[in-house]
Amino acid sequence: MRTNRIFTVIDSHTAGHPTRTVTSGIPPLRGSTVRERMNDFRDNHDNLRSLLLHEPRGHAAMCAAVPVPSHVADQGLFFIFSYYYADMCGHATIGYIATLTAMGALPSGFEQNGMSIETPAGIIHVTGTFEAGRLTSVVLRNVPSYLAASDISIEVEGLGRITCDIAYGGLTYAIADASQIDLPFDVGHASRWCRAGVAIKEALNASSGHPQVNSVLFHSPIEGGSR
Repeated sequence: MRTNRIFTVIDSHTAGHPTRTVTSGIPPLRGSTVRERMNDFRDNHDNLRSLLLHEPRGHAAMCAAVPVPSHVADQGLFFIFSYYYADMCGHATIGYIATLTAMGALPSGFEQNGMSIETPAGIIHVTGTFEAGRLTSVVLRNVPSYLAASDISIEVEGLGRITCDIAYGGLTYAIADASQIDLPFDVGHASRWCRAGVAIKEALNASSGHPQVNSVLFHSPIEGGSR
């Protein structure tokens, strides 16, 4: 059998969230910044997204971390999900560092100083904690976060009127109080909460006067009064 293209990848998970780090096979990408290289991949090589992330090699929730050179940081990194591109992904960054550790490919001095990573959202800084030479935790300092809009009220089909805030932290999130939806806030209803989140996201992005959102986060009081 003739093989036209060969890719090497390493899969990891961050508390269950999958990351597929692509270690070889990506064609040279044009651009001087990570965002420009991600855009070149999206515009000219998007067929590789489905090849690498869709079934039978992946699934709907798969995420890829694609390392690229950077002129302003120790490393460049952009993120591809099964159906879209993301400017930033915390879990994939952690998975990428875990993968570098397993490969013995962390940059010299990482244990003491960490490393800087240029993402499409900006430059982040990552450090790790090691015990007996084993990576036990990863901490990342993200790009600056801020509240982009508050008390946005919108009519959502099947849910009624929902009020939420919109915040930025590498991606743009709608944040909604779960008590607005008549649905138990537990794992057993996770699929219905996912559908509710999609409905809110679509309604927000079909309206104007606020930033477009990448995802929806729900919050609810827990024992002790925390949220």
